[in-house]
Amino acid sequence: MARRAWPQFARRGYALGNVSRYLNYRYRAHDALEDAKAAGNLVLAACRETGLDVPGWLERMNASTAPRQLSRRQQVRPRGRPSAPGHTIRPGPRNR
Repeated sequence: MARRAWPQFARRGYALGNVSRYLNYRYRAHDALEDAKAAGNLVLAACRETGLDVPGWLERMNASTAPRQLSRRQQVRPRGRPSAPGHTIRPGPRNR
């Protein structure tokens, strides 16, 4: 949620502690109740920041994780000619 609400957290630094510090929320790590409070504070702050309500955020989050069709370039294709008799898929170069 932080990654979508604030651009500075889009790529990195979106841990609950970092976001809480940004929101000026006192957060004590490694405590379940504190984690829940900080997460709730993050949700409310993201709603204020974006103007979305909680159902709107749920819709936005579900839309971004919905399965999508892979492009032809992203699809895994076997090497060689699959229609050839006795064809086997050879492994690609191995990482060493």
